[in-house]
Amino acid sequence: MADFSEVNLDENVEESTGAFVLVTPGKYKAVIVKDALSDNKAKTGKVWKIKTQITEGRFANETIKDYINVSHRTPKVQAIGQGTLKRICNIVGVTYPPTNTDEIIGRPFGIKVVNEDFESNKQKGKMLKSAKIAAYIPLSEVTGEEPQQSPTSTTNTGDEEW
Repeated sequence: MADFSEVNLDENVEESTGAFVLVTPGKYKAVIVKDALSDNKAKTGKVWKIKTQITEGRFANETIKDYINVSHRTPKVQAIGQGTLKRICNIVGVTYPPTNTDEIIGRPFGIKVVNEDFESNKQKGKMLKSAKIAAYIPLSEVTGEEPQQSPTSTTNTGDEEW
């Protein structure tokens, strides 16, 4: 018998089916369901980590993570990251620069997904694919409809583990 009494099990951990679903390239309706702002690996800037969930269609409820450098020692990298944040704000109707992400979380927008190849870290030479957000787009580019505001949900306070 395994004894978990000494293990700090997280009651709020997301259930896993163990399956990996590759979201195929395309345009999808989505919302940000979780986010966190943390130091980059070198501790020289800040990364906005977001978990984006597809809301409709065959891949409804599938999530794709993105990492956006909003503060970086390289001006070009920082400009790209802040420009991406500004684009998301403009698409969902939030004034830029935001003081926090409360008004962004849960608001619908579109994403353009591409697949990229990468080498497995478990089997040298084995190539795998992953879904990546290539662009944040207005809902009208996904559905032909004008974006509509949805109720906001709660956001990560930064205390949760990413």
